[in-house]
Amino acid sequence: MKVIFLSAFSIERTEASGAIEGSKKLFNLLNACVDDVLWYTIQPDNVSLLVRLWRMINGTTFCISKQNKKEIEQLLINENYDVIFYDYAYGSNYIKYLKKKFPNVKILKFFHDVNAYRLKSIIKTKKLFSIKGENKIKFYFYYKGIKKSEKNAVKYSDKVLCLSNRDSDLVKKYYGRSADNIFPVSFENKKMPIPKTNIFNVKNNILFVGLMSYEPNFEACRFFVQKVMPNLPNCNFHIVGSKSFDYVNELKLADNIHIHGRVECLDEYYLSADMVVAPIFSGGGMKVKVCEAMSYGKYIFGTNEAFAGYDVAYDKLGGLCNTADEFVTKIQMFFDKNIPRFNAYARKMFEQRYTNESQISIMKNVLGLEEKHGCINYYS
Repeated sequence: MKVIFLSAFSIERTEASGAIEGSKKLFNLLNACVDDVLWYTIQPDNVSLLVRLWRMINGTTFCISKQNKKEIEQLLINENYDVIFYDYAYGSNYIKYLKKKFPNVKILKFFHDVNAYRLKSIIKTKKLFSIKGENKIKFYFYYKGIKKSEKNAVKYSDKVLCLSNRDSDLVKKYYGRSADNIFPVSFENKKMPIPKTNIFNVKNNILFVGLMSYEPNFEACRFFVQKVMPNLPNCNFHIVGSKSFDYVNELKLADNIHIHGRVECLDEYYLSADMVVAPIFSGGGMKVKVCEAMSYGKYIFGTNEAFAGYDVAYDKLGGLCNTADEFVTKIQMFFDKNIPRFNAYARKMFEQRYTNESQISIMKNVLGLEEKHGCINYYS
């Protein structure tokens, strides 16, 4: 068996984000199951502005370049690749073409989230017209294009894979087909690093980790600094992630808000934090930042959206908070009780349910390398 892993990302890309980490995790799982897996980075077709506008109106926003199409077909014909793992959102019109031309090639579609659902929720937050920035009209065409692409992906894929039961239900709602297999977010089960000195040099440290140019992350931090931190004057809020310095004016509203930008290693930041917060109110899929924080044994305070797809006891993990008052009350209570930084329950749940190693058998089933037993649900 030989697999082409189609991704919108380069495998050499070092910028940290949940989507990139999720793609690399799947690629590594495939490598653990078969000998030949090729990471192939898709490039968009380079066309004129008029063609791009027409494609936007027509719902075909992202098209694979002619060079990519030629190279992929050569791999299928000359190199005998027989599986395509389709790991990105757009471009499924080409998947439709491939399935008709190469019916014996197995196509596996992975949903990192259901983009049509995510974009539909974002549209509600945008202005109808905006000279600068995003607006409802622009996002409507994004939504139209992604919905058409996802519909084709579901129709012409041999198997549909999702992160969670929620996403499987959304795929069923939008496209009439549930997921064949569930792959929850996971990380490599590394040995816990040894705590060193407090890198922050202050007390009562609250941590948020995320790519700030991703709108749900910026929305989360803006909410937290505007609505929560003014009521926690004795706490320090630390924002770690690429592009965060681009939003200093919007986020650093007080001296107890600290922006660190992109860091080479997260170990010291997680180990120095008393807790992690995930005040996420939009998006889709499962939030990688929650699994990552669990791997460090952190207390986590987050919303329903942040914890979507996770089978955990919220009060043991940290706390479920959907309003500013809930965040303030539960965080203040945490510090008043002087609770230790390490959460043994979080680490235990990570080791039992959210490690890469635990998902190898699921991937083998997807590839047909083990006896089929229907849809494997990680939580059953």
